[in-house]
Amino acid sequence: MLTKFISKKDVERKWYLIDAKDKRLGDLSVDIAKLLIGKGKSTYSSNLNFSDHVVLINAKEIKIHDKKIDTKVYYSHSMYPGGLTTRPYSKMIQDNPDYVVRNSVKGMLPKTKIGAEMINYLHIYADDNHEYKSVKFEK
Repeated sequence: MLTKFISKKDVERKWYLIDAKDKRLGDLSVDIAKLLIGKGKSTYSSNLNFSDHVVLINAKEIKIHDKKIDTKVYYSHSMYPGGLTTRPYSKMIQDNPDYVVRNSVKGMLPKTKIGAEMINYLHIYADDNHEYKSVKFEK
């Protein structure tokens, strides 16, 4: 028996459309991370990027546990004394919903160069208007 090795040009990428309306952030992030990693494909190999394109719509209407709406906080620091900035989830989801989802999914991807490439196949839109209307999506 011969083992067939897959090269970068042999990778087939599919397109998936996911509607985030009334779905939980954690459950949705797990599903997206599985598609981006590509472990469900029979040709998977850890040294290649097997990501499928994922288009996420209605990111503003994503749900989170009621208790976390008030307690979840995003931090950033400017590296200067007193430069800590905090933003609660409720404000962050209104102003920048793509950051919330992208940050959640990115934490579930491998911390390698290939993992950094995988996040580029995630396309997030706050509402249902997106530029990929002519693409045929998988179910």
